[in-house]
Amino acid sequence: MRVLYSPSMNLIRLSLSILLIVYSSSLWAGNFQVNKSNSEVAADAKASPPHTFTNFLTDYEYDIQIDPETLGVSKAVFEFKFEDLDSKKEKRDKKMRSWMDIGLNPSARFELKDVITRDGATIGAGTFFMHGIRKEIEVPFSVRRDGNSVVLDGTAEFDYMNWDLEKVRLFVFTVNPELKIRFHLVGEVKNGS
Repeated sequence: MRVLYSPSMNLIRLSLSILLIVYSSSLWAGNFQVNKSNSEVAADAKASPPHTFTNFLTDYEYDIQIDPETLGVSKAVFEFKFEDLDSKKEKRDKKMRSWMDIGLNPSARFELKDVITRDGATIGAGTFFMHGIRKEIEVPFSVRRDGNSVVLDGTAEFDYMNWDLEKVRLFVFTVNPELKIRFHLVGEVKNGS
């Protein structure tokens, strides 16, 4: 018996293959499903002359695993593109993207390696990859229930010059290299993942 192959059969095979890839990749995804419209990820900066500004992250990818009973975090990967940072000033954002050289270094990524407790605080120890450099960082965080939602909050402070970025200087304007990163992720923990 001879099997005939046609363009429509190839299209069906391709469609099934894509569905299989999408389905199987979702099986590896963490069980914490973030509601991005109720969540916030931001970086607070101090500049001189004295003022502060905030860059809000408008989009990001994540893979977070939280135990539904204990709320312990066993996996966290968080990645974003620098083009998705918004300081609410287009001119400043354009200069920031040029300074960061986002054509060569378009994204940053955090990967959790361990969760430790120090002085009563829960800390995520992991690596942060930015500007072509990977550094170990610690991120204090908390996880709690709020009604039917689970809330993952945290902050981290670091010096962007540790990633070989020069201090931002524009005429009399400079940005302090110490940034405060904060996140407030609201979502659901799905059972069975």
